[in-house]
Amino acid sequence: MDLEWSNAYVASEKRLMNVAISVGAVKTDEQFNIIDRFSAYIKPGRGFRLRKDVKNLTGITEEQLSNGISFSDTVKALCRFVDEEDTLLFWGGSDMAVLDENCRVFLGLDRVPFVNRYIDMLKACDEKLEIPGNHQLSLADTAKLLQVDIDGLSAHDAFDDSIMALKCFKKLFINEDTSRYVIECDSEYYARKRFQKYKISDCNDPRLKGDLVMVRCPSCRATLQRTEKLHSNGCNMFARHHCPSCGEDFFVGMVFTVTYDGVKRHISIRPWKNAVKNDE
Repeated sequence: MDLEWSNAYVASEKRLMNVAISVGAVKTDEQFNIIDRFSAYIKPGRGFRLRKDVKNLTGITEEQLSNGISFSDTVKALCRFVDEEDTLLFWGGSDMAVLDENCRVFLGLDRVPFVNRYIDMLKACDEKLEIPGNHQLSLADTAKLLQVDIDGLSAHDAFDDSIMALKCFKKLFINEDTSRYVIECDSEYYARKRFQKYKISDCNDPRLKGDLVMVRCPSCRATLQRTEKLHSNGCNMFARHHCPSCGEDFFVGMVFTVTYDGVKRHISIRPWKNAVKNDE
């Protein structure tokens, strides 16, 4: 399944958000043979303006959208198209994120009703092809790399992209078990996705204890002793620390981020004399 969207101002939210404007999908058997197809332009709500860059990228026109079906009817149609036991395939995580936000904002739903599980094809293909994490390939580039026949297919057309992605996935995984890539869209999935990370700015926060504030000497790995109270500059916390083993003093800076899985720490350590010299 593939989704196209356009960033637009949504009055009810008083903010910009990505609004779905087109969806395309193909249903396959276990051997990735196409057995059904779905394609729809999504008629946006009042006040929507299609961005020029999106129009140029996708080829979608205002006329196609005005003749489309509402997002509500699109979701209903997809609920009929997708069976409960189906696993959806998306190229990356953005499409699912847009669907989730649109379902919440426009339909008041706490989940995407036709997605019970899915596979992030971008992540699976990059892992299979051993693509570095900081260099993700586009769908079209992946197709070229795999020498997949994409003649007649247009990039950024939702239906054509769904076929292109299927061809790439099929070439890489036709005889493999892909269950390790399946993401179950249960309550924890949505709780994790919607959790808003934030940084701790209070040095006296009760969560800052134990291993979170323990620091080891970068030279001898002994536990450093803090020689003063924590200071803060916004979310950046810092203090002088002393190593009882090698006798060195260090400037230790820490940033604590609250995530769904708990508090995470980012730490920087440098010799105290260098820190004082740099401040001067």
